[in-house]
Amino acid sequence: MDIIKNTEPTDQDIVEIRDNLRAFNRPFLENIRNDQLAFYINDDSAVKVAGIAGRMRGNWLLVQYLWVSEPLKNQGLGSRLLKSLEDYAVEQGCHSVMLDTASFQAEPFYRKHGYKTEMTLEDNDFPTVFYMTKQLK
Repeated sequence: MDIIKNTEPTDQDIVEIRDNLRAFNRPFLENIRNDQLAFYINDDSAVKVAGIAGRMRGNWLLVQYLWVSEPLKNQGLGSRLLKSLEDYAVEQGCHSVMLDTASFQAEPFYRKHGYKTEMTLEDNDFPTVFYMTKQLK
């Protein structure tokens, strides 16, 4: 059996690897919650102008994406979305939240909201990445 190097894999190539790994993991994780969720804000034309997406895995919330359109930044929408997602996660039994953010993104924003940096990954050729957590109440 040869190793095939593919520097331009198709989406299907990645899906096949992911799905096989998930099939292996399933018996170990079948009773653990793994729910996707998203909260967003639409403008008057029903166009998304801000949103947050994440997953609840077991009793942890994983924040995956938080986005606010440029014209609406610094108006509190990101804070409202983050708080809404955290509050929902608490209602669903989550005790903690984790996320990662790059140095050019929102590390100060998350720190302001009570997140603490657990690990920093620094590389001269790539922006610093902060892995952050927060205890939920």
